[in-house]
Amino acid sequence: MSILRSKWVALSPVMVAVVVLIFSLVLVPTVHPKPQKLPVAFVNEDEGVQLPNQPPINMGKNIEQAIQNMAKSNAAGKDQPPIDWMQVDSENKAKKGMDKNTIMALSSFQKISARK
Repeated sequence: MSILRSKWVALSPVMVAVVVLIFSLVLVPTVHPKPQKLPVAFVNEDEGVQLPNQPPINMGKNIEQAIQNMAKSNAAGKDQPPIDWMQVDSENKAKKGMDKNTIMALSSFQKISARK
């Protein structure tokens, strides 16, 4: 039997192409995964600061309001937001949620005591 006339030699490139096609079709959804409703806790312990001759500044509160506005605008859209922001009272509660896998990440603004 000639090696070129063997049906296995003729079919092997086709079989390899079929296996590669199957693997590529299986892996397509995992190439660009998009997180959906990833629970992230937000803890704001910032009390703000009063500078002389200026209005009080509270960056934690400003960022908290920006996150809430962003969450509301994303909820009104067609796509689900990738992050589900959750307001938590204390960092300890957020860490307990992380231990139970109900919270995946934590964003925290700590109290900063400025010297006078």
